[in-house]
Formats: sequence, structure tokens, C-alpha cells
Amino acid sequence: MADNQASVDSLQDTNPEEPEISPPYPAVLSGSNVLIWDAKALVGNLPPSNQFGSTAQGLPLALLPEEATILLEEDIIRLELEADPTPTGGVAQECHIPVWDWPRTPRDEIKLKLYRDLRAKGYFLTSGLKFGGDYLAYPGDSMRYHSHYIVTLVDWDTGIDPFTLVALGRIGTSVKKTRLLCTWNSLKGRFDYISLSWAQMG
Repeated sequence: MADNQASVDSLQDTNPEEPEISPPYPAVLSGSNVLIWDAKALVGNLPPSNQFGSTAQGLPLALLPEEATILLEEDIIRLELEADPTPTGGVAQECHIPVWDWPRTPRDEIKLKLYRDLRAKGYFLTSGLKFGGDYLAYPGDSMRYHSHYIVTLVDWDTGIDPFTLVALGRIGTSVKKTRLLCTWNSLKGRFDYISLSWAQMG
């Protein structure tokens, strides 16, 4: 028994500790997605006011394009290409440094501005695609709070037609959330916000 315990202790002593990871943390570029496999390092080492993503769905943590852009700008993550498990003919492939090309369109640029503006106002943001929006806005950590708003970016020039407006309002009300319509006011250089919710009448 003593010999067995000694063997276990010996293995534990010779097992090297995992090195601490410091920023920039590795992030894998898979297609157009940025994935974090060591989410504990990323989430655990950022101040609460600067948390990104959520590990509620398990790993890998998929970042929003806005999150990836900001984290790259702040040198918190670095991009790596997804490993190719089956190299052609066993020949080493040429290594390319991944390039992050988002935002790609004028709307992407406005979305990035909107993301920054809402984060500056204290909201935590996740994807709102499930509810027909651009983001879900939480008053704090999404693991502790329910989202208050379904955030929808509306083009300043084209506006929004009445049928779409009614549909957006009804969807928000059916899931007990307020629809937050946001548009970039280029004349004032700021976002204008309108909250939309249905109230029972009669």
C-alpha cells in the first residue's frame, strides 16, 4: 500500500504544472468565426466591466465579430488558423497569418459603433438573431440577468415600414422583452434610441 502511494506521489511530483497563459490569448479563426478554446483564461482574467462572450453553451466560446474586433484592437487575443488534421500527401503546408477583415460593409461599421455605444452604457451584449434582432442587451452578466432589450439597428435613410414595426413589437412582447430600435444619426454624430413594447388595451 505504501509503495502504491509512493508511486502516485512520484507521478504527481513529476507532472509539470500548466503554464499560466497571459494576453494575447490564442483565438482560432475557423471560416468567418473566431473561437476561444481556453475561455477560462479569457473570461477569468478580464475585469467584469470588460467581459465578452458567455461559456453557458460550453466550449468553444464563439465571439461576435464586434467582440473579436475590439479584443484584437486591444491586443487581448491573437488569431491562429484552425489546424488541418489531414495535410495533403503528408507534406507540410505553408503557414499563413490569419487576417481579420471585419467590418466589411458600411452597416458593419455602424454595428461596431452601436456595440461600443451600448457597452459604454453598461450593457452586456449577445447575439439577438434568435429573436429577430442584432443583439440582446443585458443589464449585467448574462449568466445572472435576463435580457431587457432586443436591439435592432435601423437604417437612418430607409427607415422601417409599418408592418415590420408591428412584427418587431409583437415578437418582443411575446418573449417579455422590449424592442430597442437604434439608428445612427449622422447629423448629430450619435445614436437615437426608441423603445417599443405592446400594451394591452381595453
